[in-house]
Amino acid sequence: MEEKKFKGLDSVEVEQRLAEGLGNNNGKVKSKSNKEIVFSHIFTLFNILNFILLLVIIGVSIGDWQYIKNGLFFNLIIINTFIGLYQEIRARNAVEKLTLITQEDVVVIRDGQKKNISPEEIVLGDYLIISAGEQLNVDAKVIDTEYLQMDESLLTGESNAINKLKNDELLAGSFVLSGKAVVEVTKVGNDTFASKILSEAKQVKKSRSQIMKSLNFIVKILIWVILIVGIALISSKLIRLGMNDFKPIVVSTVAALVGMIPEGLVLLTSIAFAVGVIRLSKSKILLNDMSSIETLARIDTLCLDKTGTITSGNMKVSNLYLINAGKFDSSKDDRKLKDIISQAFFKLDDNNATANAIKSYLPLEEISKKFEFDKVYAFSSDKKWSGVNSKTEGTWIFGAPEFVLNEDEQKIYSSQIDELTNKGLRVLVVAHSDTIPGEDMKLSEDVKAIAFFEIEDELRENAQRTLEYFYKQGVDIKIISGDSPKTVNAIAKRAGVDNLINQVDMSKIDDKEDLSKLVEENQLFGRVTPFKKQAILEALQKNGHIVAMTGDGVNDVPALKKADCSVAMAQGSEAAKVSSDIVLVENNLAAMIDAVYEGRRIINNVERVARLFLTKTVYSALLAILFVFLKDRFPLFPIQFTLLSTFTIGTPAFFLALRANKERVTGNFLKKVMGEAIPAGLTATIIVLLHYYLGPIVGLDYGKQNTVSVMILSGLGLIVLARAMKPVDMFSLIIFIACAIGLIGSFVFFPKFFFLKLLGIYEVIYGLFLLLLIVPIIFLIKFIFNKFIK
Repeated sequence: MEEKKFKGLDSVEVEQRLAEGLGNNNGKVKSKSNKEIVFSHIFTLFNILNFILLLVIIGVSIGDWQYIKNGLFFNLIIINTFIGLYQEIRARNAVEKLTLITQEDVVVIRDGQKKNISPEEIVLGDYLIISAGEQLNVDAKVIDTEYLQMDESLLTGESNAINKLKNDELLAGSFVLSGKAVVEVTKVGNDTFASKILSEAKQVKKSRSQIMKSLNFIVKILIWVILIVGIALISSKLIRLGMNDFKPIVVSTVAALVGMIPEGLVLLTSIAFAVGVIRLSKSKILLNDMSSIETLARIDTLCLDKTGTITSGNMKVSNLYLINAGKFDSSKDDRKLKDIISQAFFKLDDNNATANAIKSYLPLEEISKKFEFDKVYAFSSDKKWSGVNSKTEGTWIFGAPEFVLNEDEQKIYSSQIDELTNKGLRVLVVAHSDTIPGEDMKLSEDVKAIAFFEIEDELRENAQRTLEYFYKQGVDIKIISGDSPKTVNAIAKRAGVDNLINQVDMSKIDDKEDLSKLVEENQLFGRVTPFKKQAILEALQKNGHIVAMTGDGVNDVPALKKADCSVAMAQGSEAAKVSSDIVLVENNLAAMIDAVYEGRRIINNVERVARLFLTKTVYSALLAILFVFLKDRFPLFPIQFTLLSTFTIGTPAFFLALRANKERVTGNFLKKVMGEAIPAGLTATIIVLLHYYLGPIVGLDYGKQNTVSVMILSGLGLIVLARAMKPVDMFSLIIFIACAIGLIGSFVFFPKFFFLKLLGIYEVIYGLFLLLLIVPIIFLIKFIFNKFIK
């Protein structure tokens, strides 16, 4: 390769291209500043509304500070806000640290001279000189080469070294394994292939938690209900009762509005996820997104990359089969053959997974006799073999059988080779010739097979057990790889994936083709580029699937970002780990099973406790709407909702959320929860309304009427709690009894603090009568709801 014949760009051309914006200055993906994140989390409509309610409580408490305790609800708003802030800032900081390409100086030819410059100084059209060990900073085209061999696995997922010839394209982020080349820069900055992938990696993925989406949906509806009902309720009460009752009217109106908000549920869900993170850390699982535990438990499709997930990325020689051929007798020359093969491979100085596996199998330390090699024939993509020559031992050739052996030799060994390749093994032939290859590098007809290396991809430990588990759970397995479909299929079968009936070579599929039908009909996708992986996941999601993706390379980043739940190996690239929701610290695929179980625990338990919170939301909203049209003010105070929340919702919910639960997740979260909350909330509304009319008849004043209302809602809360605790065990029974005692104790010992009145014996009997109506009414409404509405 003659470097001197290239002039490169002159200084005037370089300045002109820099002025035109054709330099290699990568524009940074704009991320939110701390100020923007804080603003977006604090100044939400939900927070503003709660803050206004707090200010109202503070305002009416001036001069009468007994009302100030009604503002305790705001503590949960503060905690929720800080949790959200922490999660987003943490995610933002992780992606900002991400880089794919080293920033070492490069050699450029300008004005006919070689010089070292920083990567930022490269311009479009520059001529670079690249050599072994370097990483390419830009996309380029080969102008001249001397046995250039590249590793593009970081970007494409192809596990083999790739030989590059004149006019071949090179990708930014790829490494030079061997050889040397002069290349012309074709793309710089954000236009390079690596920059496009990095841009995908730096996008902060929105949470796909069905629970959080459902809660956010409820909150959005409630905000408008609260605004409309709040204005209507306070207006109607002031018109009916006048300004003399201003403070009690305002406080009771705030109570109605606060009662609608399930703010504790948002906090408890965050706590449940946080506990899940701690538990999974003991199983060596790191979570970048807490809610991903939930998503993994809901998936119906699992997409796996072969290299790095099913396989470890390493190769190992399973066997060296020596053949009696030519002048060698394997029974007599076994040691000599192994010595020659070992030294020949070290002489070739290849640095790929296959070569490293052979070097490990036949280490230099074990040779008994040294051989001298005077010529090396480097591997190239046109001839598909490499070799060495010894004056005493002839020419030794290593490569794919179909490129090394003549037709007669191939026929002799074809059945043996086919049997091995169908098992997912790679076959490398060792051949011998007494003839030195000519200048055209054409092998002579006297080439004879001497040995076959049987080389296999090393399967990850527990890969088979993990995939079998997901099959039994009804999860559809899809294999997506940059390697050939035939190779991947054989390896997948070794890993226990034996249902890959249909497979497709994605290199033959047009980029613009609709994949919606293709992804349903096929289970294995080979020769897949990074952005085609992303397209496959998009098609699956459009078809209604919840998709998880495992990967470990930069080439997996677009798909990992697109997946509903993404899983990376700790030994994978930094880009893959940052882009993923879950990182398996010990590269153990079986750890995903622990993550699924943890997700089930969270979902099933949050579903149970959500019934408690949303029952309160339903009856608070219905009662608030009804009391717009009734003459009296809303029958509860905010502090009384705090009492109800403490003993029938918050405290028991905290313990319920931590219970073990491996039940399979089914159905839609919101539908299931509201299917329980609406009948219970309607029951509470009916009985409180009945009490509103019966109370004055039995001689109750407003204070005692208010106390019986709290008593009714306490009883209903305990009934809903009992249903949520099934199956009952000693732990849940103790919690239930403790909560019931806490409620009764508050009525008896702290009535003044909670604005309650002590009831006489007849008033207690009246309250118990109303409590007895709860069970038949709730079952009747639930029957009607399930039969005609749900």
